[in-house]
Amino acid sequence: SPEPFYESPHPCPPPLPLLSPRYRAVIGRTMFETDRLPRGWEIRLNRMTEVWVTSAFQKKIFEEGGVTVPMRVVGQGIDVDVCNPLT
Repeated sequence: SPEPFYESPHPCPPPLPLLSPRYRAVIGRTMFETDRLPRGWEIRLNRMTEVWVTSAFQKKIFEEGGVTVPMRVVGQGIDVDVCNPLT
C-alpha cells in the first residue's frame, strides 16, 4: 500500500482499544476524504465493531488500506430547514 503524504497529528481514530463489556458495539464513523489511510489507522479501525464511511470510494480505500471489520456506506444527512434548494 502507498505511504501516506503525512502523519496524522490527531489520535483519530483513537489509539486505545475501545471494546469493553459495557459497550454493545463501537462504531467508527468518518468523513475523511483520502486516497490512502494514514499510517496506523487500519490497526485502530480494526478495533471497532464496524466502520461507517460516506461513499463507496472511501469504503474501497479503507479496505485497500487494511480495514477488515464490517464497513457500511452511510450518506450524509441534510437539514432541509437550513439547506433547502427549493426556497
